[in-house]
Amino acid sequence: MIRRVGYILTVMCLTAVVVPLRTVADETQTRISAQRIKKHADFLTSLGHRLSGTKQGRQAGDYIIQQLREAGFKDVMVQPFAVTQIHCAAGDCYVEANGRRVKAEPLRPNGLALPVTPPEGIEAETVYLGDGAWENFKGKSLAGRIAVMDYSSGERWLRALGLKAAAIIFVGPAVNKEDGPKWLDAHANVLRVFVERKAAKD
Repeated sequence: MIRRVGYILTVMCLTAVVVPLRTVADETQTRISAQRIKKHADFLTSLGHRLSGTKQGRQAGDYIIQQLREAGFKDVMVQPFAVTQIHCAAGDCYVEANGRRVKAEPLRPNGLALPVTPPEGIEAETVYLGDGAWENFKGKSLAGRIAVMDYSSGERWLRALGLKAAAIIFVGPAVNKEDGPKWLDAHANVLRVFVERKAAKD
């Protein structure tokens, strides 16, 4: 069973960075340093993601504000926006089988559709689809069932979505960018969670 994942409305500070063009006599003052650009890019990409309303998003925003102020911009304006984001307390999200619970992590929303369950959770038979190749779907009905797929399935999880799976459990590890996103910009209301492979096997 996958229990309901609560969520809160979080305010994220988004900062638009505007760098004015200035003409100065000394070319060294206007020369863009590739090393400085790399330093900023390294920090921002080290966060993993910068989704609005998350800890990583706030860290990215704070970093940009700090860099602007260090560059001499005194009046840095921060404008708050209300966004929908997940807040998951310890024990809020899990997969249960044969009386044993395994920690699960809800994935980012599809548009504004948060990955949550009804209060009673979702209880259904699971169907393992591996990497999501079509041959793994042969002879298997997904309607009302929970699809279990490798995180490395790329965008083939959309096949399970199209076949009306009640939920999708992705089994890790999640390490490659080539694995593809596991979310949509459209408001597709289907629960998607991530479980580490070791925990799933145990």
